[in-house]
Amino acid sequence: MSPIVSVLMSVYNSERHLRQSIQSVLDQSFADFEFVIVEDGSEDSSPRILSEFARQDARIVLIKNETNRGLAASLNRGLERAQGKYVARQDADDISLPNRLELQSAYLETHPEIGILGSACTIIDEEGKELGVYPQPEGDLLIRWTSLWSNPFIHPSIMLRRETLEKHRLRYDETFASAQDYELWSRLLQYTQAANLPEPLIRYRIHRESVTRTRREAQLLYHDQVVLRNIARQLPSARISTEQIRQARRWIYPDEGGAARPKEISTQAVHLYLNLLTAFIQQYSGSPDLSYLKNKTCQQAADLILTKPLPKGWLGILRRLFTVSPQAAWNSLSRFVCANYPACRYPLKAVNKVMRVFFKEV
Repeated sequence: MSPIVSVLMSVYNSERHLRQSIQSVLDQSFADFEFVIVEDGSEDSSPRILSEFARQDARIVLIKNETNRGLAASLNRGLERAQGKYVARQDADDISLPNRLELQSAYLETHPEIGILGSACTIIDEEGKELGVYPQPEGDLLIRWTSLWSNPFIHPSIMLRRETLEKHRLRYDETFASAQDYELWSRLLQYTQAANLPEPLIRYRIHRESVTRTRREAQLLYHDQVVLRNIARQLPSARISTEQIRQARRWIYPDEGGAARPKEISTQAVHLYLNLLTAFIQQYSGSPDLSYLKNKTCQQAADLILTKPLPKGWLGILRRLFTVSPQAAWNSLSRFVCANYPACRYPLKAVNKVMRVFFKEV
């Protein structure tokens, strides 16, 4: 009888954290799973560690590549072997919390419209020290909007409905040296809905050898290919270049793509972002989650704009934000006034006085 969940892992030279990662899966509160592990031609002690675990636990299905084939090819080989109703990803240096499989499989059982489910994560360093919780967009509409700019999922937090993968013959694109997961989710979103659970269900390790640090420039090149495809799929009337995407993304996510900071980004990039937001709102005008999306995106944009010193053209941008979500724009403006104009903190209820003092200075 097939298991409910197939946990899928690819291993390459991962000896340092491998035992802890495997054990976090074997210790799950949910027991009806198989653990498909693809050993991808490691040159360290990873093969020996995997063999030891496979001898001790029959749930482990160990597949060995004769040579190193890379992450995408290894995961595809594992998907061909997987038998579970759901497929959960696990990386060889990350840790799944004990109730991860239980919570995700239960959610998918009660939400048949969802074909891809992730979660928030707790960021840890090489030694396992917690660095903070990294939330993800939760609802389907916000996930689709986020996918126009960045990956809306943490790869090792994912649980997929295998039936959807098989029906549409979906696999990782092996021509992508990085961002393979982002590329696959983007195609998958054409056929199913998505969600992220707010609970951090994995401990996601950041270390010196992480792909996101050692191959960041190359990763962004693949990343931007996915972005352009996503915009073409969701907003076919939009006309946008790779450079425009990079400018707008660096404004939204200042830690990505180099040293650019929000103040260094032109107002044209901000207006580009707002143009795409307007087109997105029109495209999904019937969605019940549209009001939440408007509030969320406008608050983020307003908070980025309203910093001292105020950037050139800020007032025109703020006016556009007010047309999308007056409440979110006003809330951000109020917080900015309170933080930077202490004399107005208590008279804030007297809106006219606050705005008079604010606009007099700016």
